[in-house]
Amino acid sequence: MGGSTIWLGLVRGIGPASHRVMPLRALRDRCEEAGLGEVQSLLATGNLLFRSDLPAEGIRAALDGAIRSFGLDNPVILRRPGDLAGVVARPPFPEAAAERPAQMLVQFLPGAAPAGAEAMLRDRAGPEQVCVIGREVYIDYRAGVGRSALSPAFLERALGQSGTARNWNTLL
Repeated sequence: MGGSTIWLGLVRGIGPASHRVMPLRALRDRCEEAGLGEVQSLLATGNLLFRSDLPAEGIRAALDGAIRSFGLDNPVILRRPGDLAGVVARPPFPEAAAERPAQMLVQFLPGAAPAGAEAMLRDRAGPEQVCVIGREVYIDYRAGVGRSALSPAFLERALGQSGTARNWNTLL
């Protein structure tokens, strides 16, 4: 990848329902038409890698426009490769990352979690372990994600912002 800044766009809610209306190849093409360079999709989970000299707000506008062109309104969380490397380098639950990587999730937020978020999430949690570090919420869903009280809808309400989660396997 050439001379501009590398970014990661983590698109929320990419799955079988949205893939039918937003094929990743078409999304990559539309992102490039919107001014992002060398757009690549990583895995089929809404991970985009691209170059841009635009400020973060310009990148968000380009990504939002590309996604809206499919009739969708999926939020995108921006990170730099160093941000992601930092997340992977410091798992607060290393045993979960090693033994249950599919159940160890990181919720990426657009801004810092509110004060007291970790205590509030722990109060709601059952068997889950929770750790909040800046703009990331680490959750070890040791009993599985599906039955947890820490659902995406609850997290959004509790944290006051929409984020997107990736499991440890995907992060690696």
